[in-house]
Amino acid sequence: MTSILITWLRHFLQKSDAPHSVAAPSSVALPAASETSAMDTGWQAGQVIEGRYAVIRLLGEGGMGRVWLVHHRGWNRDLAVKEPHPEVLGDRTARRAFSTEAENWVRLPLHPNIVTAYYVREMAGVLRIFAEYVDGEGLDALLARGALPLARALEIALQCCDGLGHAHAAGLMHRDVKPNNVLLIGDGTAKLVDFGLAKALSAHEDAMPPVHTFGAPVTPFTARGGTVMYMSPEQRQRERGGKAPVGPATDIWSFGVMLYEMLTGARPERGDRARRFIVAREQTIPDELLAVILRCVEKEPARRWANFD
Repeated sequence: MTSILITWLRHFLQKSDAPHSVAAPSSVALPAASETSAMDTGWQAGQVIEGRYAVIRLLGEGGMGRVWLVHHRGWNRDLAVKEPHPEVLGDRTARRAFSTEAENWVRLPLHPNIVTAYYVREMAGVLRIFAEYVDGEGLDALLARGALPLARALEIALQCCDGLGHAHAAGLMHRDVKPNNVLLIGDGTAKLVDFGLAKALSAHEDAMPPVHTFGAPVTPFTARGGTVMYMSPEQRQRERGGKAPVGPATDIWSFGVMLYEMLTGARPERGDRARRFIVAREQTIPDELLAVILRCVEKEPARRWANFD
């Protein structure tokens, strides 16, 4: 717990956009017993946790966890709170992995195309990530209405490249690049969310209930160490128990699949069949852009783009 609080303090001091009205943790009253006990059975809209977090509503729920919208009274700011279901992190190894990856996201330097994770807290035995709340629409919801115009697709793609390149430069892979993990704000800004969490949850590969969302912006937890349709060949091999190394090139693969989907409204087949699917089908994407996508989905990681720049 102490290490988590130290991480939060260090990160808060680095956040130039944090509200100036935030009080230091030591100045906040300890939670009342009645408030703490309520967390054992889940939060409810209208509840105030620790005298600090006013629960507004449940944003979404899936097989791996829930996402809540809360108002931080000290900061006077709405936050998204991600909590895995207790059974998902049922052993010490899983809890440690989730905490480590979440804190890596917290330590990631600020970037306009990445949702900011503020801190990780364990509350009543449940690990929760407190992150920036983005009032917008998921890219997946936008694509449900069809392919995007070329200019809009490229605008989103360039912003994703900027955000992912920034994360890679800081030593952090995403591992689950997909439309569900891209949030779109009204001013046109695209923001990536859930960095590294797929890696932390990769041990839980068994079939899970489908994700159900409740309005935007919802970014459900993945049901495995990535999402099958967007997984690189090496990532899929790793999930099946193989020893293939998974490096930054896996994010480039997933990005290429997502870019193709933005331009056509279709998802290619998974694994090493994606490139063959695109080559056989595609006649509408400009040749130069098609070449970019095809290099993203080369089977061998070394043949893909070297980086997002």
